[in-house]
Amino acid sequence: MEDKLMTGPERAMKRGRPETIKPTSIHFAEMFGPVLQGEGFSAGVPSIFMRQSGCNFICGHHNGNGVGKIGPDGKEITWWCDTEVVWKSGKTWQFSEVVDWLKEIGEWDRVMTGHTHIIQTGGEPTMTANAEAFMALIDYMRKVWKEEYSGIILEKMAPSSNIKHYGTPDTLPIMSLLPRVETETNGSVHGPHLDKLFTEYVSQINCSAKLANSGMPYSMRVRPEALEQIRKHPNHWWKFVVSHERDWTEIMEDYGPDLFHKYPEEMQRIIVMPAGSTTPELNETSQVAWNMAVEHNVRFCDRYQVRVWEMATGK
Repeated sequence: MEDKLMTGPERAMKRGRPETIKPTSIHFAEMFGPVLQGEGFSAGVPSIFMRQSGCNFICGHHNGNGVGKIGPDGKEITWWCDTEVVWKSGKTWQFSEVVDWLKEIGEWDRVMTGHTHIIQTGGEPTMTANAEAFMALIDYMRKVWKEEYSGIILEKMAPSSNIKHYGTPDTLPIMSLLPRVETETNGSVHGPHLDKLFTEYVSQINCSAKLANSGMPYSMRVRPEALEQIRKHPNHWWKFVVSHERDWTEIMEDYGPDLFHKYPEEMQRIIVMPAGSTTPELNETSQVAWNMAVEHNVRFCDRYQVRVWEMATGK
């Protein structure tokens, strides 16, 4: 009698085997495009942004109330998350609705051939529920694409997709390389679900590793296991938001032991970006970030979406 009152997953767990129910929908705080990637290594690339809800951080405290105050690590908080109000909201999309929307805006073929990138962002998209829903969405998109183009030779693959040969969907390495997904993460989450996400779905990891200027404590910001999972991906970048010259010292003190001292080649993957959510704020910090990049022989990136659109989202 007890078994009859249990749900399917409960019965499965009792018998020693977990039951996996694959998602058929996904919650997005917002989804928009086509736009251009505004920052990081691939700035300027045509992109569709899929912003997932929820985050394990509140950078700058709620609504930026911590900016200008001293944070938990004893240092000034200098910036805040300008998408907080967005990733706390949103709507649920059926997977079929996502595909229909991409077709309506004329981006379906471009996305599925790698011409237009998908930016998986947040919030924090690597949290387990977000990652699993996103992987299920990509599986669905690949299935639809394969069914639509079964037996058709794909002659116009994206140059950026690194696909060296053409053929039918059965012979193309499409299942592991397309669409081209960039995952934006704070680098604090780790687990087996990310081994799968990073290996089978993600073309590039943009890790915006946080400093004390975010207002988040060291114990939450610096997670060696998470950093190691990211480091193993062949196309990963470490992006640091900087406001002062002293931030470089903190980068090396906080992330040197697990990354840059241990693996010196990782220095070539550092990108420094000026802090700021408005053009005047960026103007104040850009010179600091630029000079830092020159002095330490690392990359610099701007926040082009802020330069062009200021605080507007969905641009």
